[in-house]
Amino acid sequence: QTQLDSRKEKSHPGGFLFTKFGSNQTALLDLAFPDNFGGRLQERNKEMPKSAKQVTRLFPNKVTIQLPEDEALLLDWKEKLERDTEILKAQANITSIRAVLSKNRLDCPDLETLCIKETLPSDSVEKVIGWAFSHHLLNCVEPTIKDNKLIISAESITSGLQVLHGIQNENKSTKKSLKDVVTDNEFEKKLLSDVIPPSDIGVSFNDIGALENVKDTLKE
Repeated sequence: QTQLDSRKEKSHPGGFLFTKFGSNQTALLDLAFPDNFGGRLQERNKEMPKSAKQVTRLFPNKVTIQLPEDEALLLDWKEKLERDTEILKAQANITSIRAVLSKNRLDCPDLETLCIKETLPSDSVEKVIGWAFSHHLLNCVEPTIKDNKLIISAESITSGLQVLHGIQNENKSTKKSLKDVVTDNEFEKKLLSDVIPPSDIGVSFNDIGALENVKDTLKE
């Protein structure tokens, strides 16, 4: 078997090496951008847990994948890999959302209709479900309970995603505006680095226990 692998590698000069580690989804990114593959493979080997290293010892066979030489075929190949990567991200998001829904005794039968291309961290998923739950309670006249779970719609989850995107865009614009502030000296530079954007405080003027005219003055 080793001799066979050696002959295969020699028959494909100029190709790059791809080792399959289980169901690692990031391999698609490596295939889409082969120029960075070698460095990523070395980094992944360093960070690989002991169990994964044992698996690679059990299955040492390596497959050499030859890139398409035709420019049109190469472009089509990369587009397909990027599309597959987006599908995997969307499926991972659906799995994360379903887990949070189940933990909070919620369910969304039409969850699969959503296509979320960006990767959602676990804390963002928690926030999205919280906003979706609030949206559902505000807009649902008669809540539906099935198997001891509250049924919410994909529309409510979409609303939660829109809230998340709105906050993220606001944070980006606030941070950008702070970077654009012109400082006169080193003291002002250090002071500016400690300024907290309003969106990061987590407290609005409505939460302040003060007279309305005082709040209006603070807003100014």
